[in-house]
Formats: sequence, C-alpha cells, structure tokens
Amino acid sequence: MPLIWGPVGGGESLPPGFWVGLGRRDRLYEGLRIFVRKLAEINPLVRLTIRRSQEIWASTPQTAERLERLGARSVRVHSSVLWPLAPAGMPLPASTPLRFLTVGRLLHWKGIHLGLMAFARSGLVGAEYWIIGDGPEAVRLQKLAAQLGLGPEQVRFLGHLPQGEVLAQVQGADVLVHPSLHDSGAFVCLEAMALGRPVICLDWGGPALQVTDDTGMKISVTDPSSTIERLSAAMVALGSSASLRQTLGAAGIDRVSQHFSPEQWDLFLSSLYGDEPSLSLQAAPPQHRLI
Repeated sequence: MPLIWGPVGGGESLPPGFWVGLGRRDRLYEGLRIFVRKLAEINPLVRLTIRRSQEIWASTPQTAERLERLGARSVRVHSSVLWPLAPAGMPLPASTPLRFLTVGRLLHWKGIHLGLMAFARSGLVGAEYWIIGDGPEAVRLQKLAAQLGLGPEQVRFLGHLPQGEVLAQVQGADVLVHPSLHDSGAFVCLEAMALGRPVICLDWGGPALQVTDDTGMKISVTDPSSTIERLSAAMVALGSSASLRQTLGAAGIDRVSQHFSPEQWDLFLSSLYGDEPSLSLQAAPPQHRLI
C-alpha cells in the first residue's frame, strides 16, 4: 500500500518586509515558529516520511516548495478545507451603507492592521468596516483605528460571536476582507463565497487557493506600503460597483460547489490512491501540481 502524507501545512512565513512594526512578543512568536519548523525539517523521521511517501498533499504552494526542497518526489497542492453544505447564496444587501467585514482572531499575522489602513486610505464615504473576533491585538487595533481617524460609525469591533451570528454578519456584509499573512486554511473565505460574497485576500497561503480572479481580488505581497495601496484600490473597485460585487459573488457560489464540496473531496482523495502513474515506485522529478 503506497504511503500518502497530508494535508501538510505551515510552510508559509511572514514576508520579510512585514516584520517592520512588530512588537517584541510578535517577533518572538515568528522567530519561534521559524525555529520549530527548522527542527521539523531536520527531523530524521520527517525526512524518512518524505522519502517513503509516493504522494504528499500540501495545503499551500509555500509548503509544497519546502517539501520539494527536502526531497519530495510528487507533491499535490490542494486546499485543506471544504464546505460541507450546499452553497446558499444570499442577495447582496440592497441598502447602504456599504459594509466590509473581517472575521478572525485578532493576531498580528492576521493582517487586520493592513485592512484598517487600506480602508482609511480608500476614502469611501459612508462605508463601514466591521471586525469580528477576539485576541491580543484588540486594543492595538482599536488605537490604530482612532489614529487613522476612523470613528465608531465607520469601524466596529464586534468581538467574538457564535458561529450562527458570524454567518448572519457575513450575509449582511458586501465584501469579506481577509488580509492574513500566513494562513494555511482560512475557512471564512469559503463561508463568504458560499454565501455569494466577493473576497479580498492576499495572494499568499491557503486563501490564494480558494479565491480566484473570478470570485474576488487577490493582492500581491511585496512590501507593506504597496500591499496596503492595492488593498485600498480593491476596496474602492468593489465598493464602487454593485454589479461587480454581484458577478464575483455568483462566481464564488459556483466555485465552492465545483471545487470544495464533499463530493469533490472524495474525488480528490480517490485520485491520490487511484492515480497509478503518480504511485509508481520509480523515482520521478518533483511534480508541483496546483489543484
């Protein structure tokens, strides 16, 4: 029986330019994360598993690249999350104000500070930015919003909410903003797409596998200033066109149905064990297949 290993994640790192402005605690967290990953990469049992695996399922392209550098012969890149229900797209809110929404733990690597700065730069009159989640960055983000001149009528911090209320808030929003800097999964992006909401995310990690140019806007990760500028431009583009939001939202529903349903996962898992050429015992050059 061939050995299939996965899903393997965690290969994403905070881009170098985004270390600027991190506090001591956050730098320690990122440094320890890199150190622990290095320990795993030199672990002889991990390397043995890589050598013996006929297929490895990586949850992000960045993880796949690390696995290939460690000698993996065949790596498939596939999202590690699925949507277990039939997508039930909801009509976009018909009334103003325009509302952006971010859902996630308030941690430095979730990039919510980037979303706030982009929203402030957008200059969208009457628009709102609601943030759902709790975490150690809550006070810092609230102070940042005040420094940016964003009052409570523009930015609302809703704290932790039960899952049912989160879905209700997604339905009541126009656009999901998910600027995470190293997420292997990001289930909330699928939630938004299944409900017919366009997504703005970074072209990095797990969200980049879920969101396409047909279902949202992916922002390239270069340096913080350029990333914030592109995030802001995406907010303006979506905020200025209800028809664009409708088109991207409808495409998101189709994408979830076609690629993230339990039936599609069954097909993917079956292909891992049933794809005879990829399970050959002969050594083969690395295959980085994006699914």
